[in-house]
Amino acid sequence: MTLAWTQDLRELVDDPARNEAVFQVDPNLVINWAVWEFGVSRQDLLSDRRQAMLVFARSFVVWALRHMGEPRSYPEIGRILGGRNSSSALHLHQKALSQIRRDKGFAAICHRMRDRFLSLRTQGGEDERPSH
Repeated sequence: MTLAWTQDLRELVDDPARNEAVFQVDPNLVINWAVWEFGVSRQDLLSDRRQAMLVFARSFVVWALRHMGEPRSYPEIGRILGGRNSSSALHLHQKALSQIRRDKGFAAICHRMRDRFLSLRTQGGEDERPSH
């Protein structure tokens, strides 16, 4: 692992975006982003289905809602994700942090979201889906 890659991982886990002024990212923006990036439907993302891609997409949503702006609580994130409990949200967050450390593709999706979030914060707007 290179020094630059290690620094990038630290930024995703340690959360520089949270140090911005108090602001919460719109959950619908995050869900739309996950739907687009992971190629899943919104209905499936919020369902009880446990396919691997859905679990990755959900873990991304939890990571983003915890790390982009003011962190949302696990009970609130569980409600956003179709009525899951706080333990499920916590587990998904831990899974996301683990994925960031070992999966460059997953980390790249998180980087794109973080970078877009930070650029929107400076521009004062919101976008509905990622740009590649």
